[in-house]
This record gives sequence, structure tokens and C-alpha cells, in this order.
Amino acid sequence: MGVNIKDIQNSIPSFLGIKRRFELLGEFKIDQNSFYWIDDYGHHPTEILAVYNSVKEIWPKRKILVVFQPHRYSRTKDLSKEFKKIFRKIDKLVILDIYAASEKNKDKIDINKMFKENLSKKNALHIKGFNNLEKYLLKSIQNEYVLITMGAGDISKFVLSFKDHKKVIKI
Repeated sequence: MGVNIKDIQNSIPSFLGIKRRFELLGEFKIDQNSFYWIDDYGHHPTEILAVYNSVKEIWPKRKILVVFQPHRYSRTKDLSKEFKKIFRKIDKLVILDIYAASEKNKDKIDINKMFKENLSKKNALHIKGFNNLEKYLLKSIQNEYVLITMGAGDISKFVLSFKDHKKVIKI
């Protein structure tokens, strides 16, 4: 494309990445519990697995807590088998309600029914609403965790507000 290789090499160290693509928000603390926080736009099973595996590779000894907001009823239904497989691999999982993106729930999709097998295990739960998610995270994040927030919906609004919570302190 006509860009000098030396210019590319010199630019790489200052490249901060792309917003919401494996974006390391930093290291944070809630009470005495410190954790790293990754935010990602991923909403497809392969993206979830790629982010999860990368975090496992970077921090092999840390517990990983994934908060995932499914995107669109149709996509969640069509990919439900793939989601179920991926969800089995995750240390600790929170599934939020589906972000509709102006789509109607014509098939009456219910997260609890669709992911019953995953949610019946101790490592996964369904949380309704960002207020409940906030309460859960404030009491559940333990020392040395990695928190991953994922999804293409309005979870990004939650990320911004939770980062500014008075109990969430950036280290």
C-alpha cells in the first residue's frame, strides 16, 4: 500500500488498539480485590472463545469472569449450539438479557430455557438488568480475577458507568 516498513515498525509501539476489541481498560480494585478488565465488542461464539483463550494464555493462573450480552434474538437462537459449547469452557459466566437491536422476540426466546444446561452449573448465571449486574460484580469479583465484558449491545454503557462507580478504583 506504499507505506514504508520502517514507518510501520516505528508506529507499532504507540498504537493503542481499537476501542472495544480486546481493550485492556486497566487494573482495578474493589475493596481489597484487584482485577484486570478487558472489554470487547465480540458477540459471536468464535469471538468469545478467541478473547477467552487469549486471556487464559496471558494470565494462566487467574480466574476469568465473562459477562456476555447476547446480540439479537435471531442470532442467539441460530448460534445457540455454538454458544453452549463455548460457555462450558468458561470459568465463571454471566449471561445478560438479549440486546434486541430493534428486533422483536417473535420466537419467545428465553435465556434461562435456551441455556438451561449452562446455567444449571455453579459457574454460570443469568442476570437481568445492569443494576443487578453492578451489585453482583461488586460482591463477586475476587482478587486476581480478569473481568471480560462482551457484546455488541448497550453493555458498553454499563462499562462506562461501572468504571466510574465510587467502589471501582483504577490502580
